[in-house]
Amino acid sequence: MLDITGSEPKSAKTVELPSYTAKSYYSGFGVFPSPDGSHVLVNSNMAGVDGSPIALVENVASEAHVVRNITTLHKELPAFVNVLAWDPEGKGFYADYTFWNSDKTKLKDVHIHSDLHGSVIASAELSALATRVEHEFYGKGFVASETVFYPTYSSGAMVQGLVAAIDTAGMADQSSNEHVAISYWPKAVTLAGGKLWVAWQSMDKATVNRYSLTVDSKSNIIV
Repeated sequence: MLDITGSEPKSAKTVELPSYTAKSYYSGFGVFPSPDGSHVLVNSNMAGVDGSPIALVENVASEAHVVRNITTLHKELPAFVNVLAWDPEGKGFYADYTFWNSDKTKLKDVHIHSDLHGSVIASAELSALATRVEHEFYGKGFVASETVFYPTYSSGAMVQGLVAAIDTAGMADQSSNEHVAISYWPKAVTLAGGKLWVAWQSMDKATVNRYSLTVDSKSNIIV
């Protein structure tokens, strides 16, 4: 960790995270400050305990940090978790959760809303369109009122990019707000001026597209 507020960067005291034994090639990532700035969520398969690659750093303004793991759905199974965002109240977070089924024949993907003690407030499996994307990469989500927009992409699959909207009440995908790209993948999303802004990247160029928050069709295909 570096302090860059001065003219010369200097080392600052690090925060040691609990040990974790990774069980997968998947590498989570992300550092998420809480809405009030008092806590930080760390999402990585190099942090956490077996089956829970999420660590919570509490009381970040104090030198006496409290660091603990958050174990959520299916605690007995190895899981690969991607935090999307804190909930607006700062009492929990939204995440995508991938775990093996009981006989370990396939992976299941679900959206979850969890509190900071691992209890699942709401969860839902990904929509049919979202399951067509192998989730090799996730970007951070963006919370707007009762919706979480999130980007993901897959390399080599027919559907290479996806921006979907999660209803925060039940965590189900709102398919009318999904956007798919055949040759592009989304890197970031935000809301501004009443529109959904998405930064798309391909091998040869990048674009920034704006979308209405209410669309009639089930998906918007970008060529």
